[in-house]
Amino acid sequence: MITTIVTSIVTFFTSINWTKFKISLLLNIALVGAIFFLLKKPDQDPIIKIVTKTITIPGKDGKLDTIYMPQPHYVTNPVNSKLVEEYDALRDSLGKKQAYIDAITQREYNEVYEDSLVKIDVYTKVQGKMLKQAPKYYVKPVTVTYTDTIKIPAPKLRNKLLTGIEIGAPIKLDSNPIFKGNILLQNKKDNILSVGYDSNNYGWIGYIISF
Repeated sequence: MITTIVTSIVTFFTSINWTKFKISLLLNIALVGAIFFLLKKPDQDPIIKIVTKTITIPGKDGKLDTIYMPQPHYVTNPVNSKLVEEYDALRDSLGKKQAYIDAITQREYNEVYEDSLVKIDVYTKVQGKMLKQAPKYYVKPVTVTYTDTIKIPAPKLRNKLLTGIEIGAPIKLDSNPIFKGNILLQNKKDNILSVGYDSNNYGWIGYIISF
């Protein structure tokens, strides 16, 4: 089948009365075809890649404004009456003095409140009443893992110019070998247009399609 088609094409071209105009027309058609062949771009989709990323949100520390001599909110407290009664029950001045010293002694407290997310330090100073309070905090770092989809542009393809030489060895020993030179143009779709000439004065043209 292929041999019949090639023979028909060769017969058709050899039967033409080649004038300068016809040769020029054929060369221009071939040139336009080659340009169209080289400019043809493949349909390339970007490469989709799914990746798992892990980011760490750094920790952050800070402090709130220090409170000095905050105004108390008075509430009824039965314990206060009991303390007054106990103070009045003290018979000697030494005991009352010691109770008074204990009441006016300055005390400092450092309380730490912590969970998996935050750590809070509260410093408190009292002397019968609260004198000072200074909270500080530290938000702990958090690691977050998420899935992201990345589109990677397809690799940029280019046209290629190739050349080569072939030798045809005869099956029958009474025939001479044939040498053929080729020039090949490979476009961005990997299709190849070839032009060749052999030692028997045959011109060759071919087209290879990549699937």
